[in-house]
Amino acid sequence: MPYDGILIHFLTSELSEKLVGGKINKIIEPNALDLCLQIRSKDQTDKQIKNYQLFISSSLDMPRIYLTTRKISSFESPKNFCMVLRKYLERGIISKIEQIDNDRIIVFHIRCTNELGDNVTYLLIFELMGRNSNIILVNSQKIIIDAIRKLPPSEDCKRFILPKVSYSYPPSNATIHPFLLDESDQYDLELLQGVSKIAKDAIQNSHQSIKSYLQNPLKFAIYQIDKKYDFYVLPLFHYPVIQDGFDSISMMLEVYYKDYKIIYNDKAKALKKIIKNKIIYLQSKIDHLQSDLTVANENLKLNEIGILLQANLYKVQKGMHTIIVDDFFHNQPLEIQLDPMLDPSTNLKKLFTKAKKAKNALVMIDLQLKIANNELKYLDEISSQIDFANNIDLEEIKMELIKNKYLKDKNQSKPKNKKINITKYILNKNEILVGKNNIQNEYITHKLAQSYDWWFHVKDAPGSHVVFKVPHPSYILTEQDIRFCANLAASFSKFSNSSSVPVDYVLVKYLKKIPGMKGSNVTFTNNKTIYIDPSMKEKFNL
Repeated sequence: MPYDGILIHFLTSELSEKLVGGKINKIIEPNALDLCLQIRSKDQTDKQIKNYQLFISSSLDMPRIYLTTRKISSFESPKNFCMVLRKYLERGIISKIEQIDNDRIIVFHIRCTNELGDNVTYLLIFELMGRNSNIILVNSQKIIIDAIRKLPPSEDCKRFILPKVSYSYPPSNATIHPFLLDESDQYDLELLQGVSKIAKDAIQNSHQSIKSYLQNPLKFAIYQIDKKYDFYVLPLFHYPVIQDGFDSISMMLEVYYKDYKIIYNDKAKALKKIIKNKIIYLQSKIDHLQSDLTVANENLKLNEIGILLQANLYKVQKGMHTIIVDDFFHNQPLEIQLDPMLDPSTNLKKLFTKAKKAKNALVMIDLQLKIANNELKYLDEISSQIDFANNIDLEEIKMELIKNKYLKDKNQSKPKNKKINITKYILNKNEILVGKNNIQNEYITHKLAQSYDWWFHVKDAPGSHVVFKVPHPSYILTEQDIRFCANLAASFSKFSNSSSVPVDYVLVKYLKKIPGMKGSNVTFTNNKTIYIDPSMKEKFNL
């Protein structure tokens, strides 16, 4: 979820409550595009004086701003922009925090004392606009002092950001301020200023006006949106909630970037690479085994040829290259190749030996093919699970890969019995469990589920186990129950972006674990199948 104008609106209010009136004690630079302002301020809610850390990033892929509690270290040699901010802003007082219109721009008004002892005000401007994000310091006359990302003039953009140049806000095509609308106002959603596509979808799915939607109780939550995790400050009725209950926007953002984004990206890429390389190796191995299988099947035919040669051995003499015999297996003449250097009985023994080796080889090749294909299926399942995993899920997947010797345990220590992370949903007071890796799938299906609970899984493809916990053994599933659980199973599967996905569902008592197989594979009987379209997000009030 990009930082849209609605989120910035509420975030600005949150930051104002905590930081207005506060003093900037220190400015540090964790890396070239990030800053952290250490601020001592009185919280307007509880009137307590506290130390805050305001983290700001202008990174192109993850621009963000929020209050953080994690320890942040600075560069040994800060860049020029950080040094400029220290010169002008340290010991300054934050007098005002505002959002420009309903755009993705936050402006900090900072009251300082200059070298002459005069009171001056500087503006620290954060433009959170994706790849055009920037942090800019200007004076009270809107003249740029410096910027973390300079933008020289070009044909593509008339606006430029350079020291001593007059600052102007980025242009906006949208004209309607959503927070200034009345209930009766008519408007085009596309003209709403600072409203992201996801938020527009939420408005449409809620069947509310923009004013009514904005008056919903704040819900700081992380959502599953297609294959990605994202966040918002108002309810997204048409997407499942992954984590909520945060006390503030900053807390939500800190958890999101720590557990779902930054660390996740690195871990996911590393695990994906390992899995990909192993899959490539297995596919090559299977190709070679298939080739060996073809050869073995050809050599197996030598047994019939040996029988035919045995029946005509009296006709064979040493030095012969071939012999034509009557093939009574296929009622036709057959030319048999001979080794002229060998006597008849040795030629015969050579044929039977090759045939026997081929017969034994077929057993081994079939076994190796079965093992390789099962392993390929397992790794394909793991790869699919990584697509839906958060940071905690990835740790569980990593431990499973270590256990199955795909990864080395660098710590060489016995794994601790950590609490298994389970995603839960509530539908009409009934609990639904979703496993997003094999550890979780195994746990919810074989430990938490009762025999009379219902189990859902996408048909014949990798995906999550979904367990519907019934309130009592005689409970009858409703259509809403079935569609909701089937939608979850399809959404957390390899076919999440497909249409008309078949999902099997069955009572847990009809499940049977497959012994000796990696992963969480089961067999079952007495199942039913529903076809669901996970791309058609059904409206669920979670």
